[in-house]
Order: sequence, then structure tokens, then C-alpha cells
Amino acid sequence: ASFARAAELLKHSWAGWPASGVEGRFLAWVDALIMPQLNHDMLNHLPLANWQATVAECKAQLATLTGRRHLWDEALAWWHKVIDAYVQPCGECQETSRDLFHSQFGLGGLIQLAEMAWQQGVDLYSYQNNKLFTAMEFHAYITNGGKPKECCYELKGIGFLPCGWEMGYNHYKGRMGWDMPQTAKMLAANRPEKYVFHWGLGTLTHYQTAELLHKRPAPA
Repeated sequence: ASFARAAELLKHSWAGWPASGVEGRFLAWVDALIMPQLNHDMLNHLPLANWQATVAECKAQLATLTGRRHLWDEALAWWHKVIDAYVQPCGECQETSRDLFHSQFGLGGLIQLAEMAWQQGVDLYSYQNNKLFTAMEFHAYITNGGKPKECCYELKGIGFLPCGWEMGYNHYKGRMGWDMPQTAKMLAANRPEKYVFHWGLGTLTHYQTAELLHKRPAPA
């Protein structure tokens, strides 16, 4: 996902990209080594959790880069399967009882794909009464030192990971204008987002961008 995201940026910002041949070599590598892993049958036999969320995000990013519609459709199908099974209406995830790190892995894939979809004109953020909003506030509350009443177990792995938090906050608070007090508190204590695995740098790419767009004067 990280490589495809970087390639997408270069493709649309560097005039030398077409002549470089990088995209063809990169996609040949993806098709030979990465795609078999993304399509591995093992994913159909594991509980729907952070692995499938990450696979969905990766396929969506590759689809955005290449225009391969079947990858986009597969990514959205996985996204819906995961969020239906993984995130409860209260915001708790299946892996919250495991540790907060893994639940953030899962949420990160779901949020980052929702942001990609938004940029493509598809609204996943509002799915099931804005389930991601509830999940973000639920887990931010834990990161801030709280314990939701639904968590009748020991909370483990409590800590912040930069996995889509700024993106989700920029959408719900920036675009929609909804208060997210727990997420706001957590982000204020952890900005700027670093880069971990294939997540991060959200402060650089999304911090207050929606508010700034709203404040721009209308074109004459």
C-alpha cells in the first residue's frame, strides 16, 4: 500500500514518470510476489480482522494506481465483510480484547480505505450509521486512559499508533463538523503522526485540510 501510494503521487506530480518505466517494473513485481499473498486462500479461513482490512486497503490503493476495477471491487467487498464482523455498534472491535495495537491495525485499514473511497466519490465513512466514528471515539477513549463499560476484561497494548486517525478526524470533524472530543484529545497529545508499517503522516496530509477548504472564498 505504501509503495502504491508513493507511485500514485509520483505519477501525477513528476513529468519524468512515464519515461522512467518504474510503474511497469513495480506492477510486474506486485503481480509476481505481492498479489498471490493478497489472494491467498488462508484469508478466507481466518477471523475477519486486521489482516483482511490491510489486504482491502492494499488492493484499493493498487486499484487507484492502475485503474484495475476488479481490484477495487474486491477491496470494497473485503471492507464491508470486515467492518460488519469486526466493529460492534458500540465501537468495540473483535481485537480490542486482544490488545489496542491490533485493533488499531484493523481500524487503520478501514479508515484509510474509507478515505480513498471518499476521494473516488464513494462514501464509506457513513456506513452503518457512521460506525467508524463510533469506533474511533471508543478506542481514543481507551488510549486517553479510560475504560469503556463494554470492556469487561484487562486492556492491553494501550498506546497510540498513527493508523488513519488524522484522516478519520479530518473527515468527521473537518468535513462533517462533528465533535470528537476523545479523538481530538488523543491527537493533540501525539501530533505529528509518524510513519509505522503502512500508516501515518496523516498530520502532514490531512491536518485541518477540510477546515481550510471550507474557509476558501467561493470562485468569482
